[in-house]
Amino acid sequence: MTRSAPFRPPTVLVLALAALVLVTVAVGSVTSTTDFGAYNPTWDGTSTLRGWIADAGGGPNVVLDSATYRTLPANRTVVFVVAPRSSKSSASLRNFVHRGGTVVVMDDRANTSNALLASLGARARSDGSVLRDERHNYHSPAMPIATNVSNGPLTRNVHRLTLNYGTAVRPHGATPLVSTSDFAYRDSNDNGTLDADESLDSYPVVTAENVSKGRVVVVGDPSVAINSMLSRPGNERFVRGLIAAHDRAVFDYTQVEGPPPFALVLIVVRRSLAAQLALVGAFVLVALGIRHPETVSPAVRRLTERFGVDSEEPTHPTLDTDELVVAIEERYPSWSHERIERLVADIQAAREGGDADD
Repeated sequence: MTRSAPFRPPTVLVLALAALVLVTVAVGSVTSTTDFGAYNPTWDGTSTLRGWIADAGGGPNVVLDSATYRTLPANRTVVFVVAPRSSKSSASLRNFVHRGGTVVVMDDRANTSNALLASLGARARSDGSVLRDERHNYHSPAMPIATNVSNGPLTRNVHRLTLNYGTAVRPHGATPLVSTSDFAYRDSNDNGTLDADESLDSYPVVTAENVSKGRVVVVGDPSVAINSMLSRPGNERFVRGLIAAHDRAVFDYTQVEGPPPFALVLIVVRRSLAAQLALVGAFVLVALGIRHPETVSPAVRRLTERFGVDSEEPTHPTLDTDELVVAIEERYPSWSHERIERLVADIQAAREGGDADD
């Protein structure tokens, strides 16, 4: 009785499927779905801002450890803190400001951002109530367009700013850089209507103030920096202006949820020569195992052969006679020993004949 050989998928197909799985895992490990996340490429992420910061150059553009601030040249460096999760800054970030650095805090939550601002030594505070403007807005009163812009180095060529459920910034002595039109109001009870105790006025939404040798900029809406809002009136020009006004820009990750795991690995590899050399060595070892399996250890060779990556020669069964007998007995326990021996003899004869033909 003859039996067809087991189906073995082509090596190219196996490698293609493996590559697809690796790409899928890699994309999932590099991207994030966290709101305002620098590795979130969707509408509510800030991956575009992170890209602009990276394009500005100057060295590592994502700060994972607060100790990094000790090594950053504070003068002419700007740090973006978008929608912070932590309400307290590190001593390193405070010292960075005191040494001459600029920190931009973008948030609309008073309970979180105000504690952070206080720890930095800033006086401005987030109001917390949603701003609405029935006359100057982008399709909705909850998306007011701030039309009053001061003329200064941080707002050069900026004529307006579009918010998305943003809040006012209470200056407390800080300098207002951008304010709403005179038709905005604080919706303190969040009912979407101008009530008797709510008044029309122009409210600051961006302030700047000197803190020791440095500067703290407060923006009353983190949505200004998300991917879907950067194309709204004035936002891209405002954000790019903050970057361009400094020699170097970085994205703070010490106050928010950490980056995705693979993105973290990439950051570490980029910053560590030892990690780069280890990665190159791993690639060389894999390449040798694929093209020249005889040059690597038996363990690595068995691994590459198992996955079919050594495609120079067709794959043949490597079981000896005794192993074949045991395997067939386990597969077909009702067969007699004589029948199994005859089948094994036929298999061995077929092997020898194939070798002779080669």
